[in-house]
Amino acid sequence: MGSIFIKVREFPTKSETFVLGQMEVITQLGYDLRVLVNKKNELSVSSNPELVKKLDVMNRVTVLPIDSSSRFLKRGWLILKGLLKLPPLRSLKLLSTRRYGEAAIRGRYLLEYLSLRKKISGQVVHVQFGDNVGSLDKYKELNLVDFKLIVTFHGYDAHFTDDNFEMKRMEYKRLFEVGDFFTCNTSFLASKLIALGCPEKKLRIMPVPPNAMMFLQGYVKRELGDVLNLVSVGRLIELKGHGYGLMVVKELLDKGVKVKYTIVGEGDQLDELQKLVSELSIESNVTFLGALAQQEIKELLDRMDIFLMPSVTDRHGRQEAQGVVVLEAQACGIPVIAFSSGGLSDVVQHGETGFLVEERNVLSMTEAVLQLFNNSALYKIMSEQARSYVIKYFSQEKSIERWNEVYKKLLSER
Repeated sequence: MGSIFIKVREFPTKSETFVLGQMEVITQLGYDLRVLVNKKNELSVSSNPELVKKLDVMNRVTVLPIDSSSRFLKRGWLILKGLLKLPPLRSLKLLSTRRYGEAAIRGRYLLEYLSLRKKISGQVVHVQFGDNVGSLDKYKELNLVDFKLIVTFHGYDAHFTDDNFEMKRMEYKRLFEVGDFFTCNTSFLASKLIALGCPEKKLRIMPVPPNAMMFLQGYVKRELGDVLNLVSVGRLIELKGHGYGLMVVKELLDKGVKVKYTIVGEGDQLDELQKLVSELSIESNVTFLGALAQQEIKELLDRMDIFLMPSVTDRHGRQEAQGVVVLEAQACGIPVIAFSSGGLSDVVQHGETGFLVEERNVLSMTEAVLQLFNNSALYKIMSEQARSYVIKYFSQEKSIERWNEVYKKLLSER
C-alpha cells in the first residue's frame, strides 16, 4: 500500500499525544509507518509506552542528520561525495545561501537529502507542525525527489500578529505553493491559514480525536455529590489561563460550595499560580499534580465532575486551536465549561455538552458551574450528551475514515 512517513521534532514525548494517535491511524489503515525525527528519546519518556511498543514505533524511527557542527573537512568530504551521486545543477542549489540561508552552505539540506531521497521517493511524508517542514519543501521546489507532502498545523505554527503577518506569509509562501495537502483541527485555525495564503482547495479540517481505547472505555456514569470536583489539564502557561480557574474556585467557596480543584500539567507559571493560591487562601482546595501519563489522566477524569477550560488569548495574541483534552473529558462524560476562545467552539456544544462563556469573565464561568452543580437533572443530561457528541463526531472510526480518503488520494496520484 505504500509508506507514510510522520515527521516530528522528537519522539517519543510526554505531550503531543495526537502524534501517536496519528501513527495508530496509519497502522490501522495498513500502511507502512515510518517516522522522521531530529531527536530520538527513550521509550520511558512516552505518555503511552504500551501503544508505542504495540505499534513497534521505536524500530521505525530515522534520525535526520541535522547537526551542522561536525568538522569542516569531514562535512566538506560528505558534501562532495553526495554531489557525485546527485543531479549536479539542481542539487547544488541546496547549497545556495541566497536561496536558503546560512544553513545551506553548511550542507545541512544536502546531507539530509542524501539520507532521505531513496526512502521517501514515491511515498507520503506527513509533517506535524508547519514550522517543522525543514528541507522537504526545498526538495519539492527543485524537483529533486518525487513524493507527496502533507502538513498538519496545530495552532502556534499558524499564529501571527499585525507586526509579523507579512513575514509569516513569506515564511510559508513556498510551502503553500509546493505542498500537496494541508490540514488543521478547527475552522478557527483554517481561517488563520487561509489568511496566510494557504489555498483553500488544498486545505481540510481534520479534528484530532481523543484516544478512543482509553477515554471511551470503562465509562463511569456521573452523579454529583456534596463536594464539587473540578479539573483542568494543560501546561502551566499564560495561554491556558489556570489563574482564572483558581479565581472561580474562590468565588464558589465564597458562595458556600464545597469544592476541590485539581490541575494537571507543568510549566513556568507554577510558582505564580501557587502564589495566587496563597493570596486567595484556597490552599486546601487546590492540588497541582504535575504532568501525568494518559492512563493516569483517564483515571483522574473518572473521579471528576466538571472540566474547566479557562484558556485565554495570551499577550502574543495566541489562542487555543482545539484542545484535545476537552474531547477526552467529554468522552468520559464530563461536561466542559470553557471561555469562548479560539477554536473551542468547534469542540464544545454550548448548552448541550457544556457552556462557553465570555473570555476572562470569572463571574460568568462561576455561574455556569453553579448552573450545573445545582441542577442534577441538567448535569446528567449534559454528561450523557457530552459522551454521545464525541462518539458521533470525533470517534477514532470517523478519524480513520477521513484520513483514509486523504492518504488514498495522495498515494493514487504518485
